[in-house]
Amino acid sequence: RPTRKETITERVKILKESGKQFPDTRILYRTNCSPREFVSDIKVSTYNMEGGKRTVDKLSRKMIFDEEVSETLRSVSFSAPNVRVGSVVEMSFTLTSPYVADIGTLELQLAHPVNWSEVTVSYAEYFSFNRMERGGHPCEFTRDSRTETLMFDRGDRFSFNLDIDRYKAVDVPAIRKAPHCYCPDQYCLAVDYDLHSFVIPGVAFEDFSTSWDRGDEQI
Repeated sequence: RPTRKETITERVKILKESGKQFPDTRILYRTNCSPREFVSDIKVSTYNMEGGKRTVDKLSRKMIFDEEVSETLRSVSFSAPNVRVGSVVEMSFTLTSPYVADIGTLELQLAHPVNWSEVTVSYAEYFSFNRMERGGHPCEFTRDSRTETLMFDRGDRFSFNLDIDRYKAVDVPAIRKAPHCYCPDQYCLAVDYDLHSFVIPGVAFEDFSTSWDRGDEQI
């Protein structure tokens, strides 16, 4: 069954005491779907310099906590080990979901300065999305495609084009709170993906954005 995979990778330098809490991570995932969402491939390493040598502390699986939030939500939480001022923390994880077209909002600007922010979105040619870029910082966008082939149990092959969108921003300043600005995230550098249609010629057609009435019917 098709799934959507989100892989997040971050490398962070801790510059002051207040930044020591940044590697504390909590990921929400949904359980009211079949198959349900899950978080995997959690990897966290903390690098420090001690006596002129580099040391590495890796996150133990015992320090990854999976807890129930509600009847439809669970959370995975963990913290980077041995974090101090001057530490470099590397973290990555993958969220797998059956909601293949629910890309949503991709943020390239955060509450702290970012030297390099990059996002890659890959999807089959049968999905058509409305893209809306926002934010004032420059962002480089490129689109490419390549041919993918699926093999079935009977030996049949199915080929299709995979569209690939890439975004890159450099030296992105922190998004900060301002007087009378109750939601600064609205002004951060980000890209919103909204599913427009799903079309397989001669097989399937579904239009998700024809009119407000159509939207009401779906809701």
